[in-house]
Amino acid sequence: MKGFMDLRRLIIIVLLVFFTFNTPTSSAAEEATTEKPFTALIIRWQNKSETTRLEIRIKEKDGWSEWYAIEDDPDRDEHETHAISNQPEVFFTTNESSQYQYSVIGDMEGLSITPFSYETKKTLPLLAGINIPGEVNIIPRSAWGANAELLYNDAIKTEETAAENKNGNGDEAQKSENGDQNEIERIVESDPYGRPYHWPVQYAKDIKFIVIHHTASVKNLDNPAVAIQNIYAYHAVTRKWGDIGYNFVIDQQGNIYEGRQGGDKVIGGHTLALNKVSVGIAVLGDYQEEEIPPSVLRSLLTLTNYLSKKHTIDPDGFTTYKEEKYANFGGHRDSANTTCPGDYLYQKLFGIRELVTYKQTKQRTQPVAAYNFSDSSKRSVITVSPESEKTFTIQLKNTGEKSWKSGTVLKNKNDLPDDPDTVQFLSNPKDPSIIATLKSPKEVKTGETGTFQGRLASGLKSGLLVYDAALAVGKNAPSKKAIPIPILVEGVRGSYEIVQRHDPKNLLRPGEETEGWIELKNTGNVIWKAEGAHPLRIHPDQPRDRTSAFFKRIVLEQESVLPGEVGKFVFYITAPEKEGTYTEYFTPVIEEIRWLENQNLAFDFVVQKKKLKKSSRVDGPIRIALAFKEQDTIELQGSTRSILYDGATRLQTVSNDETVTVKLTSDGKYRLTLGEKVKRVTGPIRMQTVSNDGYIALKNFERRPAWNKKINDNIFSGIVEIITEDGKLRAVNELPLEDYLKGLAEVSNDEYPEKIKAITVAARSYAVYYMTQGVKFPGKPYHLDDDPENTQKYLGRGVTKRADKIVQAVDATRGQVVTYNGKVIKTPYFSQSDGKTRSGKEVFGWDNTPYLQSVPDPACLGKTLKGHGVGMSGCGARAMAEEGKTYREIIKYYYKGVEITD
Repeated sequence: MKGFMDLRRLIIIVLLVFFTFNTPTSSAAEEATTEKPFTALIIRWQNKSETTRLEIRIKEKDGWSEWYAIEDDPDRDEHETHAISNQPEVFFTTNESSQYQYSVIGDMEGLSITPFSYETKKTLPLLAGINIPGEVNIIPRSAWGANAELLYNDAIKTEETAAENKNGNGDEAQKSENGDQNEIERIVESDPYGRPYHWPVQYAKDIKFIVIHHTASVKNLDNPAVAIQNIYAYHAVTRKWGDIGYNFVIDQQGNIYEGRQGGDKVIGGHTLALNKVSVGIAVLGDYQEEEIPPSVLRSLLTLTNYLSKKHTIDPDGFTTYKEEKYANFGGHRDSANTTCPGDYLYQKLFGIRELVTYKQTKQRTQPVAAYNFSDSSKRSVITVSPESEKTFTIQLKNTGEKSWKSGTVLKNKNDLPDDPDTVQFLSNPKDPSIIATLKSPKEVKTGETGTFQGRLASGLKSGLLVYDAALAVGKNAPSKKAIPIPILVEGVRGSYEIVQRHDPKNLLRPGEETEGWIELKNTGNVIWKAEGAHPLRIHPDQPRDRTSAFFKRIVLEQESVLPGEVGKFVFYITAPEKEGTYTEYFTPVIEEIRWLENQNLAFDFVVQKKKLKKSSRVDGPIRIALAFKEQDTIELQGSTRSILYDGATRLQTVSNDETVTVKLTSDGKYRLTLGEKVKRVTGPIRMQTVSNDGYIALKNFERRPAWNKKINDNIFSGIVEIITEDGKLRAVNELPLEDYLKGLAEVSNDEYPEKIKAITVAARSYAVYYMTQGVKFPGKPYHLDDDPENTQKYLGRGVTKRADKIVQAVDATRGQVVTYNGKVIKTPYFSQSDGKTRSGKEVFGWDNTPYLQSVPDPACLGKTLKGHGVGMSGCGARAMAEEGKTYREIIKYYYKGVEITD
């Protein structure tokens, strides 16, 4: 017995070990790294304004997830008496990670984020489940790893929670849930061995309602069993309920899990108004702005059909309960002030009601088999992508007395929709009311099965649509009996990738006009259109649909952008009359359909009346030697049409699907191979795309593995020149200075923006110094190389395409360099100090660098020195940025007596 108790205590201790971060409010992305991996986050705050937006993302195995908007837990108000605090709270389920970032736009007080991971015995493989009459397959608690220990008082009354139980939470609050005993059939206080349950198992006398919920989580949960374990532990211990509140949980693949122990008649904790007379079903995922998977829809149909038959619930009816009228089958929002279960899930409930009603009404003709697509996969619903066409087949058994002959059709009994965004039937061009036509056999006798084929076109509006079909044989009138034809139009997937951007001028005088642009790749499932009923527009965001002080006109240059293609949006901007610092957020919108993903796109502006000084900036070109391995051949290919030069002589135009191969000959010349053409030239070889936005790929270029093991950065803006050095070929990238800086990987894109700006200005100063004053490689035809051991870590256009914050930092500080006594200086920086930096004289013996003094670096105290220790400390710069210091303040702290000059 002692061993059993010790094991139980160990489980409880492991469960209750969380890692809490009291995080400050910020408008920039803040990051935290935990000591141990987590699979959920508990997010609490004290107060926030209505327009405040809180977003979270996590570092998954394939990189950072998208940003998720966080709102108050829709179930929180259902059990206030059991919560551990009165703060708004969200339980957000994630894939395993040890890093998260959050972003707050607006005012928020008392934000805390607690990583959570419920550690239990290894989850058993997901079994086929237990077979329950009524065609539903449910995975039992034992199969998803429900720890029975959490059901008992011992798991709740620990030293950590005992004090909280005294304030009215815990046992006393739970007993108050018993409520009207007339609604409770029986109560089980303990298990068969006499161990008391923390939450007594109460059985309802009558189930009147089915209530649907959703949970906050990332889109693609790689282990739904772990997610359910987390919810179970959160409900049972953190909120001190003693068990999970839902009766059933459905994951994003459509698997159905047993929730609260005791079966579907046990009273759960999910909808305060209806708990004692309802079954609660939760779907993993957030469906306020995302479409539900077809597999989830099919499971909801199956489970609700089973439950409504078992408890004699009319799925399409209403019942009055405690003087309030509720839908028998509805969403959480029908009985509480919440958006749960999300717009995309909620709108499907109407169609599910109708289908379940059809299934339970014996007077209606029913299909023999499931609806079959032309790919022969069997499903209960015809699923079609938005704005597309689809051919489908339906099989029906002839239960009448007359044969069906060729020409027999299924006609739509519903009124034909006038809305072109809904489904339109194309089976018969002359009669749009015909849903499908008999295809085989030519005659279907009584008792035989016929196959009908139809074709439809969908619009942009998603939903589960149920059409009443009537059988029409020859010239006879259509049958009065209805056959349900369920069609799921999947939702618009509002995803995109940032390809590149050119931010507008950020320092403006009142009324001054400027332009900028951004290129976005359409990774969704519909065409973006510049005009028409539902054009793609860019709208101001955070808060949404406000009037922008800057955006006067935003234009999509292309008429249409197919999925996989890139669209270019041009911003025409006029500065307002009021001086100040502005951040203008924006997000793409398909008008009247949906907002696309919010990726915190923004332009920063400073508006001031004083006359702006004329810039004396250096903008290149700069020449960078690329670190090829020992190569005697180099392969070049442009992203657009390119021009090939022999020195200054133009040779020819090369299309973007052609590769130019350069090989060094024994006499020191170059042999060019283009398709079947071979040419010998004296060189150097130069290649430049005709588009300013194009790039050159070095197809056989290989980076050193230590730099980047996942991505082979081999694309470069500007001009690529092939020269000879020490008897080998070498590539040199010639490009504008600012473009060079956008290709640097000297700082992580995930760092604080002010730190990125500080590193950017230091890197620009370093480059300008060697372009205008010093010589890094005497006698060589380039200024710097791409080796961080020699100069700076230059990876090229790939960084520009994926590192939006680096690009923004370059544009925001365009032309700015660090000067001392009016001259640009070298600005060394390094990774991490041990509590102080070193002087230039101490490390390098430099006597002419009075600005490179030793300074305290308190944020790095106790750490190991990484790097030479001279100049700006990356560790310290990060800490200063976190404290709210600007990049100018950071630079002037580490480099004494300097100025930042445009």
